[in-house]
Amino acid sequence: MKVSRLVEKDPSSVLRWSMPKSKGGAEGRVPAGNFFKIWSEIITSGSSLSLEELVFTEDERQQIADLRNQYSSNPTNQSSRKTNENCGVDS
Repeated sequence: MKVSRLVEKDPSSVLRWSMPKSKGGAEGRVPAGNFFKIWSEIITSGSSLSLEELVFTEDERQQIADLRNQYSSNPTNQSSRKTNENCGVDS
């Protein structure tokens, strides 16, 4: 299904999401109000697109991957992260 039809927007509006901000675009970001409709379609269609791919830009996904690598390869950093217990969150 076309994204523009799914989110009930004009195709040119959806195309603008991929344009740079300097040209009135959204730098590849999907406006938050459209996440649920798009994510629901992704799930029901069986697509392999991840939520990270939908929400974050390529550069942001790389930064996330770098952080994951940093924390998974450095036990010192892992021990300093907050847990549910010391955050005041009930499990």
